[in-house]
Amino acid sequence: MARAAFFQGEGGTDDEPIGSEHAERIMQGWIRLITATVLGIVAMFFAMGNQTEVVVTLPGLGDLVEVPLFVLVFVPLFLGFVLGAVSGWSGGTRPRGTLDLLRDQNQALERELTNLRNLPLTNDL
Repeated sequence: MARAAFFQGEGGTDDEPIGSEHAERIMQGWIRLITATVLGIVAMFFAMGNQTEVVVTLPGLGDLVEVPLFVLVFVPLFLGFVLGAVSGWSGGTRPRGTLDLLRDQNQALERELTNLRNLPLTNDL
């Protein structure tokens, strides 16, 4: 009886324990945190090991600025991340608009169905 109380899937089966989706979400959060921490530590060691000053030059403009080597690596990575995030967000505006339209239509149809279900039955046979 205790097993039946603990194990009960959404479909009424005994497949998975109650709250397993919540536990999975928590586990994914921990995995993300550990991954971000490890990547942060690796980035920190990379920055500490690449403090050498380099001169940035462009053809025709000559020497522009002298910066540490790790800056030349991290700035393009950061800019690529930001541009990718903006591109992904702006690319989702059309599907979000379609989703909102379909959601509104679905709600209207559900209201109409509820109204039709509440009509009194008539027997005109």
